[in-house]
Amino acid sequence: MASRVTVAGVGMIPFTTPRNSESYDVMGERAARIALADAGVDYALVQQAYVGYV
Repeated sequence: MASRVTVAGVGMIPFTTPRNSESYDVMGERAARIALADAGVDYALVQQAYVGYV
């Protein structure tokens, strides 16, 4: 691969189905905000983001 990838921050939250907690978009936003804070990165500087769960 010719591309450089950097994992700068991680945001982990408890994951449950939306019927037992917040909706997926709310949980995703919360995890993203935690990851950005962990990395010390302002949202305006983000060019791409990838998410996943197991």
